[in-house]
Amino acid sequence: MEKEEPKKIAIYSYSRVWRVEKKIYAIQNLVLPVPIDPWQLLYFGITWCVFNVVFGVLPGFKSIPVVIRSLLVPYLISKFLLTKKLDGKNPLRYFADIVRYLFTEQGKVLEHFVTMPAPAHGTTIKIKWDCSEGSHEYV
Repeated sequence: MEKEEPKKIAIYSYSRVWRVEKKIYAIQNLVLPVPIDPWQLLYFGITWCVFNVVFGVLPGFKSIPVVIRSLLVPYLISKFLLTKKLDGKNPLRYFADIVRYLFTEQGKVLEHFVTMPAPAHGTTIKIKWDCSEGSHEYV
């Protein structure tokens, strides 16, 4: 039987290196049936750990079959986190922004790294801009 040569990719510029698709074909001596994306493996591992902790602590989840509990649910969650966009963002970044919004003080505005009270509703804000061409005032 003739050996197949691996597919070669010509890289003409350094920026093209980052666009080469990264896949894991084997772990130690175990050859995987399908190539796996490293990010998908990382997301699967993290969700598997979280679900084992959650299912271990909460009562009643031991009745769910192990295949569903340990393989199917983490796989589906990792697939969701890698393929879907929420509001144009990665779901992890989206949920992190929601948490950050909920824990920041409402009614405050962050400007130039100094917190200032937000202006009252209906207040007129005047901006005076003095430059070499004269004085301009905007309302």
